[in-house]
Amino acid sequence: MFSAIRPGHGQIQRPRRYLPNHNGCVRCTRLAGAADGEITVTATTPVTNRLRTGAGYAWRGLALIRQPTIRVYVIVPLLINIVLFSAGIFCLAWGLDGVMDRFLPDWLNWLRFLLWPLFVLVSLVIVFYAFTILANL
Repeated sequence: MFSAIRPGHGQIQRPRRYLPNHNGCVRCTRLAGAADGEITVTATTPVTNRLRTGAGYAWRGLALIRQPTIRVYVIVPLLINIVLFSAGIFCLAWGLDGVMDRFLPDWLNWLRFLLWPLFVLVSLVIVFYAFTILANL
């Protein structure tokens, strides 16, 4: 897990931010100074780095919305998605209410309290996955 990097004779060790891992891929490694002057490579968690990078891209994107030339290309697809998903969820909720009235007997009315939260959760998952697909069309 740890390996030492020593410069050759007469060379200067220049720390690089990212070093290749055992597969030759450059990912999630950083340099940390050791006590005896060596530089030790320690691996950080790849998931943590990806989460940080993704959150950073979200903040960068929010900063880009302030630019008037890009604003149109962000707001128009966003509004179209919001309108389409709102209409779809409204129609599905209206249809689900009719289906529950028609097919649920009176003694199973307590089941409505389980079906509505399930409908909300399924709708959120569908919106979560389909929002990006429709925005990229």
